[in-house]
Amino acid sequence: MASKKQTASKGSGKSTGKGAVVEKGPAGRKDAGKGDSKGLSKSSAPANARKGRAVQVKQPKPWGLIFTFAGVGVVALGLIGAAVFVVWDRSQPPEGVTDFYGEYANYSEITEALQDGDVKEEDLEHPWVVQQTHIDGEDPMAVPEYEINPPAGGDHLSQWQNCTGSVYDAQIMDGNAVHSLEHGAVWLTYDPALVDGDGVEQLAAKVESRDFSLMSPYPGQGVEVSLQAWGVQYQTDDINDPKIDEFMDFYIQNSDNAAEPGAQCANGLTTTVADQQQMPTG
Repeated sequence: MASKKQTASKGSGKSTGKGAVVEKGPAGRKDAGKGDSKGLSKSSAPANARKGRAVQVKQPKPWGLIFTFAGVGVVALGLIGAAVFVVWDRSQPPEGVTDFYGEYANYSEITEALQDGDVKEEDLEHPWVVQQTHIDGEDPMAVPEYEINPPAGGDHLSQWQNCTGSVYDAQIMDGNAVHSLEHGAVWLTYDPALVDGDGVEQLAAKVESRDFSLMSPYPGQGVEVSLQAWGVQYQTDDINDPKIDEFMDFYIQNSDNAAEPGAQCANGLTTTVADQQQMPTG
């Protein structure tokens, strides 16, 4: 029978055959037996290290999408800014326009000042901008006279000139054309001594099929092109002047500048001065 000492020796370690003893630690760990506390074996690493722990992989930012959306945003803001500018720009009359309202911006503003008693008609620099009498109401033969030619407002004849994109090849009556301006139309006139056939066609293309506009020759006006709306006028010696289109865009049916808004341009006169001179008088 083995002694207690021998039994203890068997339970605590066994020979390696080289005189070294490998002992088991309290947790069943095998120590190197070198006596160096710093020299741990690979098996001494923590359990989670031996099994391998989950490593989070940092995903790269989607810079492509970010730049794409940023670019779209910049373009959208640019378009919005451009639209705002266009709206603002169209709220301003074109440069170079002569207006006859004095210190007032337009027909609406000057008539409001008259109604409020801030100014009297006789005190206006150009009183005709608020005068709208049909002078042929009592005298059918009456013909209005105007301060400026072509005229841009004032007392006029009771019939308006048809202004549905109407192009006349001969001079029309001033008093009928001014009535059209009262309805919110733009009247384009040209001097036939200064504008040739091709130029006339080019100007006509700006008017044809455009409601609340009309065009006719105006001999002796002295400039190639003159544009009239109620109370305002623009003249130029260049039929390619971009202000021609700008004037039409701004003043056709301009609610602040129409002396009689809501009135029509159809069903008016289509005759010229020559036609009316040939008509029987009684």
